[in-house]
Amino acid sequence: MGRWRSWLSHLSNIISAQTHVLYTEGPQFGSTNEDISKARQAFFKVSKSFLLVSERFQFYKRYKIRGIRNVIFYGPPDHPQYFTEYLSYPFFDEGVEASDVTCRVLYCKYDWFRLERIAGTEGADCGGTSKS
Repeated sequence: MGRWRSWLSHLSNIISAQTHVLYTEGPQFGSTNEDISKARQAFFKVSKSFLLVSERFQFYKRYKIRGIRNVIFYGPPDHPQYFTEYLSYPFFDEGVEASDVTCRVLYCKYDWFRLERIAGTEGADCGGTSKS
């Protein structure tokens, strides 16, 4: 947990110094309901540009986060249902078209098994190297 927080702190310093983007750290597992509500409202009302949420928080809390238009996974999720859950959240808001929503997954060759759980064996092979 300590490495995660130090990484978020480092990331926040880079983001605020270079891009002047407003963001809020996603609520953590031990956060109070008030902290969680404030972070979600700030993101939904677009006073914050993006929200960082950990997979652990999603596992324990299962909040539905409105206002999402662009989803970026830092590695494929361990639990494949998170992928479909997060991609369903944008459509809780009225007037959202599928073309308004984007999703990116950052992965490497070591994430193949996680990627296979989401996209299937053939889908996971598409992003890999070609076999001769």
